[in-house]
Amino acid sequence: MQTSDKKAVLKEIKEIAGILGRTPTQRQFSIYSRKFKGDYVVDLFGSWNTALWEAGMTLNMVKTKTLNKKSLVEKLQVLAKKLGRSPLLKDIEEIEGFPSQTQFYRAFGSWSEALNTAGLKLNKWSDAAGDSQHFIISWIRDFHDKYGHVPSVEDIHKDNNAPSIHVVRRVFGNFSLAIKAAGFIPRRFGQTKRQG
Repeated sequence: MQTSDKKAVLKEIKEIAGILGRTPTQRQFSIYSRKFKGDYVVDLFGSWNTALWEAGMTLNMVKTKTLNKKSLVEKLQVLAKKLGRSPLLKDIEEIEGFPSQTQFYRAFGSWSEALNTAGLKLNKWSDAAGDSQHFIISWIRDFHDKYGHVPSVEDIHKDNNAPSIHVVRRVFGNFSLAIKAAGFIPRRFGQTKRQG
């Protein structure tokens, strides 16, 4: 299934690029794709740019302007003020042209350290806030109890109380392994919530 999904994703990237007249961003792909979400593509290929490269696209370099630590801190502080809370990694992904998570990791070593340097509170899913594995499993189980099905990556993005998908990937390797660790069977691609 993974090989056929990869082929279908690559075809879809090319089709969307044709519609847009340029290489799509991960967010644009999620909006235009009939079958796939950008997060699934990242799980499948390891990164968005790897998928673009395999599709023969020009890599997205929108967010690659290198900023110094001071500029990154200022951008975090402005965003925190706008949001009324410390930003999450998923917040910066949604802002076109905002520095990428890679820039923050290169400059500070971790997202938590970037928040610390900016004088912002760590979110409850950061390593410094406790046992991330326990919190992620608890969130998955609570979600299942509340909604009657296992959460999807899309559910994580919609729920501001959810752990960041980046934290889930760092702790478990991928979202499906987190679902398994919580004692559930992950949904297969295309499987409805009622089937899962």
